[in-house]
Amino acid sequence: MAFPRTVWLVTLMFLVGCAAPPVATPPTPTNSSAVPSASPTASVLAAMPAADGRPMLWPARLVLESAPEFGGSPDVRYGFVDVRGKLVVPQRYEDYVYCPDATGRTAFLIASLAGRRAEVFDLGGKLLTRTPTATAECGGADHVVITEDVWGETDRHNSGLVNVTTGKVVVPVAKDRHVDVVDARTVNVSDPSREYFLDLTTGKKTSHKGWLVEYADPGDGKLLAARAQRHRDSSQSGKVGFIDRSGAWAVPAEFSDATGFANGYSVVGLGQQSTFLNTAFQHVGGVWDEVRAIEEPGGSVLGYRVTLASDQGLLGPDLRVVVPPGPVSITCDGEASGACSVVAGASATLVVLPEGTTTAMPAGFSQALSPFFLADEVDPDFSDSNRVYAISAGVTVELAGTTSCTGVGTAWAACDSGSGMAPPVVIDTAGRVTPFATAQAVPDPSPDKGVAYYWVTAGTYQGFVDAKGTWRYRESCFTQLED
Repeated sequence: MAFPRTVWLVTLMFLVGCAAPPVATPPTPTNSSAVPSASPTASVLAAMPAADGRPMLWPARLVLESAPEFGGSPDVRYGFVDVRGKLVVPQRYEDYVYCPDATGRTAFLIASLAGRRAEVFDLGGKLLTRTPTATAECGGADHVVITEDVWGETDRHNSGLVNVTTGKVVVPVAKDRHVDVVDARTVNVSDPSREYFLDLTTGKKTSHKGWLVEYADPGDGKLLAARAQRHRDSSQSGKVGFIDRSGAWAVPAEFSDATGFANGYSVVGLGQQSTFLNTAFQHVGGVWDEVRAIEEPGGSVLGYRVTLASDQGLLGPDLRVVVPPGPVSITCDGEASGACSVVAGASATLVVLPEGTTTAMPAGFSQALSPFFLADEVDPDFSDSNRVYAISAGVTVELAGTTSCTGVGTAWAACDSGSGMAPPVVIDTAGRVTPFATAQAVPDPSPDKGVAYYWVTAGTYQGFVDAKGTWRYRESCFTQLED
C-alpha cells in the first residue's frame, strides 16, 4: 500500500518574511505623513496584464511597522503598479477600494490617507479628482459617495455623491443623508423625510415606499429589502419586506430580517428562525434555526450552511441538499474558496461549493484551507495546525511549529504562527516549500477570472509573482521614506 509522502520543515531553513534591513538603511519614520519614494531597487521583470488586456492598477504593499506595540495590526501603506509592471502610484495610502463598472469589472480606485481628502485614480495611474471629504466609497459607475461627520454607533452621517469624471457634485452633502449603491447606474438617497432612487444616467428620481435596509447586499437590485420605518441605529429593528424598482411594495414588511436576492433566493427571518424566499415570493428550502451564506471573496453566494437544533447541513446556491442535516460540525472559512470541512466523530470530509463535490480527508486532517489544501487542527479555538496536506500530490508537510494556515488562491497555502515561534512558510500544490515567506492572492479586475497574481515576500524582497512563482515585479521591503 502506498502512503503519502511527508516533508519535514526545519526552523533554520527559512527566512522569516522580510529580513531586517542593513545597518546603513535609515530608520523608517512612523509619522503618517511620511511618503515613500519609488524604490531604487524596484525591478520591472515582466508585464502584468489583466485577463482582458485592459488597464489595471495592482496593489503594492509596504509595511512600515511590522511589530506594533500591544499586538496591533501592522502599519501598512499601499501604492499601485500598472500593467507594464511599473510603480506609478507611490506607496503612501492607508486604504483603498476598487470601484466596478456596470459589468462588475474594476473601473477606477479610491485611495485614502487619514486626515486627507480621498483621491480617485483611473487604471493608468492618473489622478482623476480629490473628493471634498476624507471618507469616500464607490457610488456606481463613474461616481463616488462622499461622507462627513460620522457619529459612531448611532450611524448618523452626512453623505453626498460626486461624478469623478466631471468633478460635479450630483447629490450635495446634507444632514443625516445616506447614499447607497443599488446597481452600477442607480443609487438610493435616504433623507430624514423620504427616500428615492436616483438614475445616474438620466437623473430621474423615483420616490419609493419604505426605507432600504442599510448594509444589506442589494443582490441583483430588482427587489430590495426595506423596512416600513426609518431606523438609523445599530439595531435596525422593525419588520422587513421588499420593494421593486417602481418604488412599490412587492412583499409587505412582514419579516424580522431579510437579505438581498442571490441566485434567485433571499434569506428571510421568521422571528427566531429563517427560511428562503424565491422570486415568486414563496417560502422554499425549509425552515432553520440559522442560515449562513457561504461567499467567495468577491461576494458571490456559493451555498448555505443550515442549522436546526444541533444538526448542521449544507445547501447549494440553488438550495439543493449537498450535505443532509445531521450530527456533524461544518466549517466553511471565508478565505477557503468554497471549501468546507464536515466532521463526524473521527472522520472528516472535504466539500467544495458550489459544485458540491466531496472527498474523504486523510486520517488526522479536519481543516479545509482551500479546494487544494487541508490541515490538521491542534487547537479548535484558534484553528492552529502542525501539518498541511497538499491534496493533488498526496504530500504531508510537517510544520516547524504550531501555526495558523490559510489557502492562497489556487496556487499555495500560507502558514504563520503570528508569534515568531515558527517561521512563516508558503507551500505549493506539489507539497514543496517555496522560497516565499508570505503570499496574498490578488484578484483579476474581471469578477469571473479569479486570481491574477500574488503579492509575496522573500528575504529582503517583496513583489508580484504569477501562479508559477515567477517574479513580475520586485522591490526592496525597505523602500526609503521621505517626510
